[in-house]
Amino acid sequence: MADASDYQLVNYAAAFMDLMGQKDRILALDRMPTNEVELKRAQGILRDSLGVVLDIRRKFRESTEKYRVIEDERPEIPAQLRKSLRCELKTFDIGVSDSFILAVPMDNPERPDEACVAIRMLIAAVGGMMMDAHSSGRPLRAGVDIGVGVRLDNGELYGPALVRPYVLESKIADYPRAVVGSTLRDFLVDTCASTSTNVADGHARVHASKALQMVGDDHDGLQIVDYLGPSFQRREMAKYAFRVERFANESRDYFTSRGDSKLSNRYGRLKHYVDSRLPAWSALVKGA
Repeated sequence: MADASDYQLVNYAAAFMDLMGQKDRILALDRMPTNEVELKRAQGILRDSLGVVLDIRRKFRESTEKYRVIEDERPEIPAQLRKSLRCELKTFDIGVSDSFILAVPMDNPERPDEACVAIRMLIAAVGGMMMDAHSSGRPLRAGVDIGVGVRLDNGELYGPALVRPYVLESKIADYPRAVVGSTLRDFLVDTCASTSTNVADGHARVHASKALQMVGDDHDGLQIVDYLGPSFQRREMAKYAFRVERFANESRDYFTSRGDSKLSNRYGRLKHYVDSRLPAWSALVKGA
């Protein structure tokens, strides 16, 4: 067994995501089935709970693959130099029941720009998953931040790198959204403010700026992954944005009709966010 001193501390960008509303579905599986009827019931419960969780995890892995390899996008940079700035990220994910973690080490001292590439990839992947989940009627909540941590032999992430996004998701976010930590945002802001003329630092500023464009202010002043904001707005995605609107409206109305003020207010906050972003999507569609 490895000693605690054997592990190396590394900075990570990490997202902790939780598929909300799964507890009651899971607890419905209260005993081992003893006959065919009970077996079919158990299979239905697994399909509606575990099946949904596995589907979300699969899509999350697929979305990260799109961003695993990134090259410099500046046309003024010579092709050979762009090739030298190519980043291949070492992402890994961990599943814990109906929650899952995506983390990217920021551990290359020779390529500090890779940290901004990792953060941009992480925010883009989280934003894509928020859109996908909510447009499918699946409430997803997340926290995204950076911090130090160690990767244990069993693949587990240990340290503030995990705790920070977990606290953002479980204690701060409240309604289905992805809250961005101040440590991460400050890192991006500081990177954008750099005046270094080093090519790698210029590469870092490009990706830090792109990452910041995917972060927006929510109505309560918190920074969130703005998955319905300008950086995610494309005509081919409009149908999913309007499905998110329907999900928010139907969820709020459902819990209001049941007299559940806690969940009604929670989805009312989601509706507030969606309503603030929908006009731009409507204009995008009309301009097609």
